[in-house]
Amino acid sequence: MVRMKQEEYAAARDALLRVGSSVENGFVVSSKTNSFDNVAAGIDVTVLQPGGSIVEATVTRNQSKIESTIQSFVDAYNAFIGQAKTLTKFDPETQERGILQGNGLVLRVEGRLQSLINRQILTSESPVRSLAQIGVRITTDGKLEFDKAQFNTVLG
Repeated sequence: MVRMKQEEYAAARDALLRVGSSVENGFVVSSKTNSFDNVAAGIDVTVLQPGGSIVEATVTRNQSKIESTIQSFVDAYNAFIGQAKTLTKFDPETQERGILQGNGLVLRVEGRLQSLINRQILTSESPVRSLAQIGVRITTDGKLEFDKAQFNTVLG
């Protein structure tokens, strides 16, 4: 029988991360795995190696990612509106009806979505309080349009 001696070289410690520009306005979080998920809205941090000094990281906004995400939302919303119109259509000349024609649920969903899109956030300290301020508007046919120039002017 072989006996092996076990020695502890260094006690395992959790990784610590201070979030904020100073001790007064920041906070410290810990992780057993060196991964910090959602330390700030949408920001994950992974510590790659221990350090003995303070490391500063600067986070910047990815303008093109935000723009493409908004465009994807607008495209999906417009696809829904187009499908809803097809499903609820009625042609008085041919008497042809969509499968959901006369169903109030589709109109309620459309109305609720339009209400959410037109809503203003009154409690926010942000200078942007509505989608309209960044160039997202409902057109006369009920679809959305995205003015990228206005978006880039406001958030650029």
